[in-house]
Amino acid sequence: MSKKKKRKLRKKPIFLILAILLATCSVVCIVCLIREQSLLKEQEEYYNDLKAVTIPVASLEIEEPEEESVAEPEEEKVDLSLYNIPEDKQPDFAALKEINEDIYAWVYIPGTEIDYPIVQHPEELDYYLTHNLDGSEGYPGGIYTQYINSKEFDDFNTVVYGHNMRNGSMFKDLHKYEDDVFFEENPYIYVYTETGVLVYQIFAAYEFSDIHLIMGFDLSSEEVRRIYLNNVFTAEGKTNNYNMDIAVTTEDNILTMATCIGNKPDKRYLVSAVLVADGRQ
Repeated sequence: MSKKKKRKLRKKPIFLILAILLATCSVVCIVCLIREQSLLKEQEEYYNDLKAVTIPVASLEIEEPEEESVAEPEEEKVDLSLYNIPEDKQPDFAALKEINEDIYAWVYIPGTEIDYPIVQHPEELDYYLTHNLDGSEGYPGGIYTQYINSKEFDDFNTVVYGHNMRNGSMFKDLHKYEDDVFFEENPYIYVYTETGVLVYQIFAAYEFSDIHLIMGFDLSSEEVRRIYLNNVFTAEGKTNNYNMDIAVTTEDNILTMATCIGNKPDKRYLVSAVLVADGRQ
């Protein structure tokens, strides 16, 4: 047998092995993809079920006291009708906490698919980055704040995190604010708590560094808060949008929604809003 034929015979098993390995890898990838899609579908249905856990409007009415009491000075009421707050939206937090005790608020942004409970793990900062609300590990995770933020939304900057999911769920739709028309037409974020609703008006949607927005800045300092706001309004990004008509000061309460940018691992896409109405009782 010639040397040329011998080389061909030796090559055949190598090609066969490579073909088998390639086929095996392809099958494994397909199985993993199917499993991932199945899990995501399961979690999507899970979140849809949570959206149905609301309190009937009638049960939200405040009963009049039976006995007369000494009238106290009334605080100036906020006219919530100015902010197009959706009706019949109040979540039933008692029922939600039975599902997951870490649920303490709910965020809703009209014009997007963002309509989720907000959770906060008491011990692990980013637990819900890698865990779902039912305790399972994996995507899509949860919409969450870290325990370094108050659950009362009274910090200078409350940061809410969520994945930028390819299927359009979680915080994917924050990227809609890259469009200046959408930014202008969808200015409000509604956050529901056990005692009422908070209304935030969006003043900035922008690319930012991946610096930790709370631990990276000493926000207890008024000067640092001023620097922080300046950094927000001077952030570089081709699709950044700002509403310069909204006054934001170092004494305000800000809500910042944070997610990833697919092709920029060292950047984050942020949507920041300032509290303009507190309808909590």
